[in-house]
Amino acid sequence: MLACICGMGGSLFEAWWTVLIPVSRDSSGVRLRQAALRAQLGAILKRDFSVAEAAGLLMVSFALSAVLGSIQQFLFNAEFGAGAEASAFFAALRLRDVFYSMLAGRALSSAVIPVLARLAPSDGDEAQIRLLNLVLTALLVGLAVVVLTCQLAAPFIVTIVLAPGFDEATKDLSVALIRIVLFQPLFVAVAYVGIAFLNSRHRFLLASLSLVCHNIGLIAGIEATRIEPALGVTGPALGVILGAALQILILVPELRSSGMRWRPAWDPADAHLRDVGRLLVAISCSACLPYVGLVLDTAFASVAAEVAALPAVYNAWLLVTLPQSMIGKALGQSAFPRLAQSVAAGDWGRVRPLLYRTVGAAIALAMPAAVAFIAFGRATIGVLFEHGRFDAPAAELTYRVLAVYAVAIPGTIATEILTRGLLAMRNTRMPLVADLGQVVGRAGLMVVLVPRLGVVAIPFAFATTSFVEAAVLACALFIGLRGTQSPIQRESSLVLVE
Repeated sequence: MLACICGMGGSLFEAWWTVLIPVSRDSSGVRLRQAALRAQLGAILKRDFSVAEAAGLLMVSFALSAVLGSIQQFLFNAEFGAGAEASAFFAALRLRDVFYSMLAGRALSSAVIPVLARLAPSDGDEAQIRLLNLVLTALLVGLAVVVLTCQLAAPFIVTIVLAPGFDEATKDLSVALIRIVLFQPLFVAVAYVGIAFLNSRHRFLLASLSLVCHNIGLIAGIEATRIEPALGVTGPALGVILGAALQILILVPELRSSGMRWRPAWDPADAHLRDVGRLLVAISCSACLPYVGLVLDTAFASVAAEVAALPAVYNAWLLVTLPQSMIGKALGQSAFPRLAQSVAAGDWGRVRPLLYRTVGAAIALAMPAAVAFIAFGRATIGVLFEHGRFDAPAAELTYRVLAVYAVAIPGTIATEILTRGLLAMRNTRMPLVADLGQVVGRAGLMVVLVPRLGVVAIPFAFATTSFVEAAVLACALFIGLRGTQSPIQRESSLVLVE
């Protein structure tokens, strides 16, 4: 698989821009060369990736994104430190993250792909493309209204919700940055509707490469400020927009080769559009709950006995989310289109083994990752974080938190795959109920244990409820797979249908 990915790399980047650059008329040799490159690129972009190949691509992309994210954070800290500008920027990103979690997480693709799968056998490409244009138009209209409202209400949002402790100058700066970065969701909507379309056809190459664009844009914005200091923290804010625009640009060749054309379309009464809308609302609610959990962790860490409790939780969480993305999200995203298509076709003979293999592979990869964090976590923290005012006691506390978080890795990764399986069957209510139960149970455990155990109770509560959630989702999925009848047709309180 790795050899396949590397072998395609040179050909891809040699041929990529020929899709966007007109053929030269000055030389027949150049014209022939460009025509050959176009054909070569078309063959690469139309490749049907298996689940294993797609997962490999996504794992590499998540790893590369993590490396670029570390570089980006290092450059940002070096340029802006931990002062008012940095605080204003991070506050602005928190509001942007709410939109980003709904569009760039599992919500949008999990709502669009199952409906596309049901269209594919009988209605053909034109119906799929029409649906995508309806979805994109509705998203852009809805987002434009919400973004404009948030931009107008930005002073209130900063003062009351995001950062009531800021002084007036920092509040004003945060308001200005919010009004810039909130344009990003409009670009992200375009990009992730395109990614959902490509993934539904098992085309993952440029979709996976586009994941690194966010950090590339931020790095470019930080460097712009270094070149022109008058930009200040506005530089990285503009870099947020640049990263989203780059993501669209990198997808253009693959979208064009797949026949996708953007044309505004408006039909709120369309049954398939409403189907996507219902799924998107339910899945978005579920996708937002992990952010509620992080807010709870922050609140309980702030009252824990240890002085370094909050930095320890924050830094440990940064590390433990890496295998969750590289394994859970990569496998879940790569398997989901085939699961949705098999469910739509009623081919349960393919659904069961694919789910079992994917969950088994995820757990098999998650176990060594958990062991590695426990065995080498202290050394990793020393290299990455133990510098300056982040002293040895703070590093030791971070490791204690990380070691408990690491125990949860198999459960959280299994949850990602199991959730995708249920969403492929259009069971949106059970993941929502399970996520809500996880957050409530987590809060209850922290109320009882944080006063007794200190900050270690926070990852303990997360790990315990994560395994319970995984078990509940596994039972729901097993029940859904028992028969050969499609869960879409069953009258069940767990399935969200019209």
